[in-house]
Amino acid sequence: CAVNFSSEAIPNGIGFGGRINHFGMFLSAGFDQGHTFSCTTFNSPCLSKTSQIIPEVIECWGVVRKGMEQDKQDAVKGTVLERFKEDRHMLNMVGIANASE
Repeated sequence: CAVNFSSEAIPNGIGFGGRINHFGMFLSAGFDQGHTFSCTTFNSPCLSKTSQIIPEVIECWGVVRKGMEQDKQDAVKGTVLERFKEDRHMLNMVGIANASE
């Protein structure tokens, strides 16, 4: 999915599992709405009574090993395109890798 980008092919938000417009769980870029469907990616059912969802609370977790502070500082060195090569390759696959250049 994409942020600050609008397209019929790539929704503006984040999706997990499934496929475009039929994700296991999708949240819009504003985190104010989304959808959920049964998903073979995770072998999970629809996560709500209806496919359309309006989140009330969103909780995010991160796990970091002890001593990762130096690695974290090193990770922010370089340009965005250098740091996020996998993201750039994914954008290249859908034909918009150089949209910000």
